[in-house]
Amino acid sequence: MTKVQEAEAELENIIKSLGALKGTKYTAEQVEKLQEKLHAIDEKWKDGAIKEEDGSIAGGQAALSDLINEAHDVASDLLSELEDE
Repeated sequence: MTKVQEAEAELENIIKSLGALKGTKYTAEQVEKLQEKLHAIDEKWKDGAIKEEDGSIAGGQAALSDLINEAHDVASDLLSELEDE
């Protein structure tokens, strides 16, 4: 499994977990915990890509970028909903 595939799987889990919070009584801490996992993936993102151990850039970077943006958007929306309450 490439690092991109690993990150993609992690992001899909984060997005799924964030989505599961919608419509429930959730806390900012729950969202922030998922944001920390998202931040760990962001830290691997250098110069617009996640590089493999050998320094190569595997395919799927654009899809990964879309997932990162989606996860940030969902987390932001959830925190905004808490502020509106």
